[in-house]
Amino acid sequence: MPYDPTNLMIAADDAEALGWLVFDSSTHARSKSPAAERLADKLMAAQIMPAAAVPADVVRLGAAVTYRELPAGVRRTLRVVTPLHADANEGRVSVLSPIGCALLGQGVGAVVDVELPTGATLSIRLEGIDHAPATDGAAASVA
Repeated sequence: MPYDPTNLMIAADDAEALGWLVFDSSTHARSKSPAAERLADKLMAAQIMPAAAVPADVVRLGAAVTYRELPAGVRRTLRVVTPLHADANEGRVSVLSPIGCALLGQGVGAVVDVELPTGATLSIRLEGIDHAPATDGAAASVA
């Protein structure tokens, strides 16, 4: 099934792993941090489906994503990972970051607006997705 830009898709195993990030482990209540709220909203809006049913051109946890900033045209590649594995110097961005959360569930060709911490909005167009595992041990797992 090809990517449909009107249908946000997240794999069930990703949703399960990410669900733990939206709760405060000390209180077992939903976290009120802006990042956790943004991720919770994304999970609630998405169609959760078996991993095998998610098209290969949709961003999943652990995927390397190539995008182009609009209108400037700067091209970048980063890997969307859990907070434990995030390292901006290595090109790994947390799914709790504005850009990581914005990319999750989107497909090649999608144009996404990312609200930056500065209050500015960055528009990006997804150009490629690579689901090959990271070679540096940055797994997609939460643990």
